[in-house]
Amino acid sequence: MTVVFGFNGSGKSGYARLIKQMVRTRHHETILPDVFGDVRQEREGFLDYSVGDVSDEADLADAPPLPLGRVTFYDEKCGDAYLTTESEISYRPSALTLLDDLYEACEGVRRELDRMLAENDRAGVRLPAFESGSPSAVFADTLTWDTSDEQIETACRLPADHADEMVRLQTEESRLRSTDPSKEQARFRRVAADVKTVVAHLMSLEDRLGAESVAELRSRQSAAQGLRGSAGVWVIVRR
Repeated sequence: MTVVFGFNGSGKSGYARLIKQMVRTRHHETILPDVFGDVRQEREGFLDYSVGDVSDEADLADAPPLPLGRVTFYDEKCGDAYLTTESEISYRPSALTLLDDLYEACEGVRRELDRMLAENDRAGVRLPAFESGSPSAVFADTLTWDTSDEQIETACRLPADHADEMVRLQTEESRLRSTDPSKEQARFRRVAADVKTVVAHLMSLEDRLGAESVAELRSRQSAAQGLRGSAGVWVIVRR
């Protein structure tokens, strides 16, 4: 405990106002400017303090630093505040602090896990985008933590003709790079027109020789055979 004593007018109250702004106390007072000054100035001041061997500085205009919250100030006006002001005293069993400590420990573990998960996510290897429906996309969708090394090696194994396919694709790429885009576009349009012609012909054959057409022909054949049988005419169908 530090006791400050002085005669009247020695400046105790002025220093008390300054100290009350930075420490824990029941009563606070406003820091007044120089009453004898001609110009009213803004409040400004700095407090030098030390915690152990560490020295620091606090601005009176800012919030009090945390270490100074451990200091408690008491004077006559604080005593008057205790006697004349209604106050509520709360009591909390010390055993409940264990719950607070447990909560803080759990929160610390959660924050550390979140940090580790975020760091692991940043360091993770992202799979490339696969074409929808391709074997690679199907395998990537079914990839889980228990996928064996053999399954991964099988899925990543190149086909036997991969070297020839690579040469073919490189040749095609070189051809496309050296080809006039307008001519290549015209060629693809001719190919598309030929494909449409083939598709139309196949659809026509499907209409004539498809399963529905064959079933209809068999139905008509059976009906004709029934009519001829009723008329006493036997028809032998040879195939």
